[in-house]
Order: sequence, then C-alpha cells, then structure tokens
Amino acid sequence: MPTAILKKNAYFDSITLMRVSEQIRKISGVKKVQIVMGTTHNKLLLRDSGLWSTELDAAAPSDLCITFIADSEDVEKILLAKVEECLYRNKNSGKKNGAEAQPQTISEAVEKNPDLNLALISVPGEYAAREARLALEQGLNVMMFSDNVSLQDELNLKKIAREKNLLMMGPDCGTSIINGIGLGFSNQVRSGKVGIVGASGTGIQEVSVLLDRLGLGISQAIGTGGRDLKKEIGALTTKQGLRLLASDPQTEIIAIISKPPHKEVVEEILRQAELIKKPIVLCFLGLKEDLKIKNSHIFCAGNLTEAVKKIAEIAGISSDIFSAPALPASSTGGKIYGLFCGGTLCAEAQHIIGSQHLCIDFGDDEYTKGRPHPMIDPTIRNQAFVKFSNEEKTAIILFDVVLGYGSHADPAGNLLPIIEEINRRRKIIFIASVCGSEADPQCYSSQVEKLKSAGVIIAPTNAIAAQMASLS
Repeated sequence: MPTAILKKNAYFDSITLMRVSEQIRKISGVKKVQIVMGTTHNKLLLRDSGLWSTELDAAAPSDLCITFIADSEDVEKILLAKVEECLYRNKNSGKKNGAEAQPQTISEAVEKNPDLNLALISVPGEYAAREARLALEQGLNVMMFSDNVSLQDELNLKKIAREKNLLMMGPDCGTSIINGIGLGFSNQVRSGKVGIVGASGTGIQEVSVLLDRLGLGISQAIGTGGRDLKKEIGALTTKQGLRLLASDPQTEIIAIISKPPHKEVVEEILRQAELIKKPIVLCFLGLKEDLKIKNSHIFCAGNLTEAVKKIAEIAGISSDIFSAPALPASSTGGKIYGLFCGGTLCAEAQHIIGSQHLCIDFGDDEYTKGRPHPMIDPTIRNQAFVKFSNEEKTAIILFDVVLGYGSHADPAGNLLPIIEEINRRRKIIFIASVCGSEADPQCYSSQVEKLKSAGVIIAPTNAIAAQMASLS
C-alpha cells in the first residue's frame, strides 16, 4: 500500500519536485515515488498512478505531498531523510551561512533587487497566470514553464505584455536562451549571430546545438509556448520576438520554428517577416511546399536540419558535416518504431518516415501523468524499448537522446543495458540522434560513444536519423 506524508504550506516548484523524485527513485528498495503539490490536477494524477492514500484528501494546493511505496521501514527512513536533504538543503544553506533570507514573492524579489527584468514561473497551472500577471505588473519579462493554463489567460497575459513592451514566453515554454543564459531545458551553446523564435522546446534545442557544431552561435532564443501559433493567440509572442530580433544589433539571421500553425497565423507571421530586412528562415514542420514566399530574404525549410543548412548557407559556412553514415543491410521492410523524448523531434520524424510507421512522444501529457518528463526520468521510454523489441514485426527502433540542463545526467548510459539485452535476444537496427553540445554537462561526444559501443547507428541530426530509418 502507498504511504503518503502531507506537509502543510510547504511550496516547491514543479521542476524541483521532478528532480527530487528522480533522485529518490534511485534508492534501492523504493518501488514507486511521486512528490507533488496538492493541486486538484496532481491529486488526480496520484490516483491514476496507484499512489493515492486517504491522507491526501485534506491536501491543499499549497501543501507538499510525498507519496511512495517502499520495501521496508528502513527504506522509508532513508527515503524521507533524502527528501529532506534534497528539498531543504538549498533553502537552509543561506541561513546557516548567515546570509539574508531569500525573497518569498515576486514583489519582495523586485524590491530587494530593482535591476531584475525576468521572472521564471514554474508553479501549478491554476496559480501560474496570477503570478505571471504580478510579474508583468512589476515590469518583468516572463518565461512560464508551467502548463495547464487556459487559452484565455494566455491571451490576456500576452496582451498585457505587448502593451508594456515585455515578453511573455509561455505557458508551457520549455526552452529559451536569453543573453547567453539557458532557461528550462537548454543546452550550453556558443553566443553568436542567429536569433531564434520557437514554439517548440526541443526544436530550439536541436537548431541551437546543430548551429553550435557548425561554429555558429545564438544571439537570443525566444520560446513562445506551444500554443502561441494557434488562431486564438495569433502568434503574439512570435511577432513580438521577431520585432525584438529585428532591432537587436547582435542578431544577423533569424529562424522561426514551429509545428504547423493555423493558416491565418502563417499569413500574419509572413506579413511581419516581410517588414524585416534581415534574412529569415521559416521552419513550420511539413509546410514547406504550401508556403508562397514573395520576398528574397525569407526562406523555407521542411525540417530542422534543412533550416540549419539554410542558415549556414546564408552565413557562408559549409554544413557538410551533416551527412548520413553508412547503413547496415536492408531490414527487409519491417516496422519502424520511433521512441522520443522531444515532441517536435517526434513530429519531425513521423513526417519523414510516414504514417505506416509509429512515432511516440513520451513527453506528451498522456505519458507524464504522475511521473517526470522522460528527459528527466527515462523509465517509461525504457519500458517501451523492451515492449516493441518483443514484437516480431519490429525492424528498426528510432530514438532521440536529449542532453543539457534539466535532462538526465547520463541518458545514453541509462539506455545501454536495455539495448545490449535486446541485442542478445534478436537483431534490431537502432538508429539515434543526440541533441546536445560538447559543453553540455553530459558531453555530446561521450554520449555518442556510449551508444556506438552498443551498436547504435548515430545520425548527425534527428531528421537524418529518420531519413536513414525510412531507407533501411
């Protein structure tokens, strides 16, 4: 039976709780664990994941819920001690060293440091809009990592930001790079002359790391949140990001990245782009042939790799390093399964390999109920490797490995035992791309070598990996 411990009025943001939950899962004898705030949404997730206990009936959104199944009382003691250490170490360290207490509200933070100009919002969705509105009223730009925010709240916040000449990045904005600082899931890439506006977290990551490998860097990468290009929102942040990059002296080339937007929104973005004199590369996945471009400084790309190659061409740099490695003998036309952590990488691969094969985004809400994102905790995707390798029709498993801040400390190492065990049982072709840089904490080349040691074919980009799979 699950054990639940309720801590009243003990708030922690969702990113912190996801990371702590991941650390606790590593303790031997811990079968299941989830640490969340007591919101209605999170309580439903705990019910769905088999970690519900009646003690949680009294949980309020401001209460911390520690839920777990452990093998013994000794394991439980170790687990709870580790939770305390992980959650309160940073909060208490300043007090122990005689430092001032950290501000508890946005207003306190601004009062303490009037030079602040950006707030990162990562609170339960039902409170995120309120906190973002307070930040905007304090004159702060906002990046909202939180999701489960209504479209109407998103529209209202983005209108407020526009009126105040501030950026409202999100909701559900997973990645941005502002003045060289990565926010959310991000990679350590060099500074440079390419500005990105992206409604896609892993899309921004893929383009920024590929440019880094070519020696090109990022001026700013402005995440908009995945719904910004919906008709209801009208690309408010995308258009604002374009205007900012147009006036930024460091930015010489602009890229816009998104899954297919609404037709009317595409037309609005094109009208905005036509007013900008800098070269602009549009990558609306799968829409290349449908776009009618009249201006010579606007270019279209069908996928993220094409976008990077076009940027390199504009910059006068060769992109020859992005070529496919040799393929093994034909897989005799079996099934391709794409198992992805990145939503845009999944969508890109699906478009390339076709609807007769299956790509799954394990970062989708369907798979993250009651558990961390697979970039943090790969367990659910690892289980899918085993499941699909047991299907006789499976010929190729295509997958991504996403590095950077916020991601698992060693995603390739985590996968190795699973791939090696599958290889002992049967012959399956594994094709992967690694989204990361040499400067990332996990180190791109180190992760590549680990995968190669298990016989994985490494493509230089996600699109090329999908193209290789479709040709095998």
